[in-house]
Amino acid sequence: MEDWIGDKDDMNYVCMFQQRFEITNNITDFTKSAEMDNWVQSSNLGISFQKFTNYLKKHCTIHGFNNVKKYKKVFKIKIIMGG
Repeated sequence: MEDWIGDKDDMNYVCMFQQRFEITNNITDFTKSAEMDNWVQSSNLGISFQKFTNYLKKHCTIHGFNNVKKYKKVFKIKIIMGG
């Protein structure tokens, strides 16, 4: 069952992430990697940006967000709340 829904840690990180960012699967939405990295650092998750993006990729794969990809220094994710 964990393989389908993900483990507790990655679900918590992604849920926290979705309070600030919306995963839209729309190829025109994007967020700079640096902004996401800043969010990881300021949220004091206790994990690296690379580890977080691994959780995020797993979440997107499981939930069919096939357009959420890293393009150079930009992720196809939209910010939904201010700073």
